[in-house]
Amino acid sequence: MPQIGYHRLGSPAVCVSLDLARPCLNGVSLDRSGSDHLTTVEYRKGGSGGKILRWPLDAATALLKTGSDGLVRPTEGWTSPVWDLQGGVFTGNDGILVGLCPEGSPSVTYMPGGTASVYGEFRKSCLHRVTVSADRGTLDVHYLTTAPGNAQNISYWPASGEAWLVNEFRGDYDGVYASDRLVLALSCPNLNC
Repeated sequence: MPQIGYHRLGSPAVCVSLDLARPCLNGVSLDRSGSDHLTTVEYRKGGSGGKILRWPLDAATALLKTGSDGLVRPTEGWTSPVWDLQGGVFTGNDGILVGLCPEGSPSVTYMPGGTASVYGEFRKSCLHRVTVSADRGTLDVHYLTTAPGNAQNISYWPASGEAWLVNEFRGDYDGVYASDRLVLALSCPNLNC
């Protein structure tokens, strides 16, 4: 998709402190299940704790909603329990997060899409089913399935009931497998798969 614009956070060192005032945004998805909003996720190297934030959209202009001070503030946010969070998508209270598998980083020799070498280790990526709690303060997260290595962004197409996933690269450094990106479409109506 061609880029048609961008939003910039205030400081050029936005990813240094990993705090709510300066989240390090590495994934974004659109949720049109109620009030339109963007969901962003924050990668946190080697652990959990990345921020998941919902940003309000103006349905009339399709732009982020600004307050009277001209700034955009998230309407909701959570801390991710998923390690090395790489992507997330929501429709209403249901979602899918992309990150490391629950068992951490076991050594693997092959997985769908090739192996994934991160920080000198082979790691598996997984999809995690997410439900927003009734009080909206926490996320209920459960393992869904293993994904191709280095899985990253995910989006949802309501018309087809498909979740679309892409990985950064296959992670094959020895030339046995091609190192192109993989794009997968999963049947997942309302993100309940």
